[in-house]
Amino acid sequence: MRSEGKPLPTPKTVILSRDKHPISRKNIDQNALKVLYRLHNHGYKAYLVGGSVRDLLIGRKPKDFDIGTDATPREIKRLFANSLIIGRRFKIVHIRFKGNSIIEVTTFRKKSEEEKSQKGLPTLKDNTFGTSVEDAFRRDLAINGLFYNIADFTVIDHVGGIKDIEDGIVRVIGDPEERFTEDPVRITRAIRHSARTGFTIEKETERAIRKMSDSIALCSSHRIQEEILKDLRSGYSKEAFRLFREYGILKVLFPYICESIENTDITEEMVLKALGLLDNLVISGVEPSVPFLLAVPMIPSTITYIDKTVSKSNGDGIDIPRLIHTHLFESLRSLEISKGNIDVMKNLIYLNWKMLRNLDKNFIPTYLTKKNHFHKAFNLLGISARVFGHFTDSPYPPTDHNTDPLRRLLKSSRKKWGKKSSQKKSRPSLQNGTDTRRS
Repeated sequence: MRSEGKPLPTPKTVILSRDKHPISRKNIDQNALKVLYRLHNHGYKAYLVGGSVRDLLIGRKPKDFDIGTDATPREIKRLFANSLIIGRRFKIVHIRFKGNSIIEVTTFRKKSEEEKSQKGLPTLKDNTFGTSVEDAFRRDLAINGLFYNIADFTVIDHVGGIKDIEDGIVRVIGDPEERFTEDPVRITRAIRHSARTGFTIEKETERAIRKMSDSIALCSSHRIQEEILKDLRSGYSKEAFRLFREYGILKVLFPYICESIENTDITEEMVLKALGLLDNLVISGVEPSVPFLLAVPMIPSTITYIDKTVSKSNGDGIDIPRLIHTHLFESLRSLEISKGNIDVMKNLIYLNWKMLRNLDKNFIPTYLTKKNHFHKAFNLLGISARVFGHFTDSPYPPTDHNTDPLRRLLKSSRKKWGKKSSQKKSRPSLQNGTDTRRS
């Protein structure tokens, strides 16, 4: 730990010429190149910034291509008729292209002075325009503070990010405790990028994470939920959640899951298996809905909770959907999930529970296929079935619908149901005005 008041050493700026790095324009999104060149040709600095530079340097395909410039938002707007200025705290520009492609352009900015929030948590005032160097130092992680200059195809490093990539470490720019105090969400970001890159978290950064993990609870529920959804959509959620548990953060984000792992038959391996299967789905190109994403880590504990509750009462007088809804609402209270998303999660998990009970019979009741959200629930069943020991030798997502064991099961169930329907054409009897068919 550095001594109180001792300034951190400032890394020397490193500039890699084109022959010293692997970034090629053919690997950069064409729309991003159009924006970079137009800004450059009009006399502005135009840099590819952040995670895209990091990913290109380590040989990965970036998800987004963000651009930094010394042009102000109004100046950017004048250059691009297809642009829209958004944001309140700090205005950024979205430039829209065909195919729903959006390139985000941000004016270089610097950190402003701190102010105290009502909860006593230090927060940053609105950022103000700054230089490219100031912009690099206000970023969270050194590996995300690199710039690619379209003017001469160089990589510019003011923060030591190139060496961190070479060493395979994730390091916070500046003093970790100070930066985490400014914004505790940076803790989850450091862990997410460790999971994504496979890099080790640098010792001082790791020490600060362990010391300040509880401070994440000071952040707004909306921001925490936003960060969790980024992890679930990343394709690396399994490793991120493993690290969350290792560093004591999972108990803040998902306290009920932690409690279930420690006090019930649910194991950490079951939760990680569910997330690993979700990662496979995301990597395959599928973009799951928010309720689907949030349901995945809750599947093992919620299904087990339902089974135990039903077993204790012998299934008498239990409103299972209401039980699930209450359980999800209480378990995810800290995230303040919207009522609409909780309702959809309830339906997905309820249908999964119903279908899981019939898998040993090689049968999925056809009436379930008529339910709302069945198709999403059926996709989720591919995960929950494997978590609970079914079809473990079959890949997920299936490479071919014809070899998917669940789809074969569904087809078989429809055939059986069709035979029964043809033998008995009379309508189900009504007793006291209530249709006796299962619903």
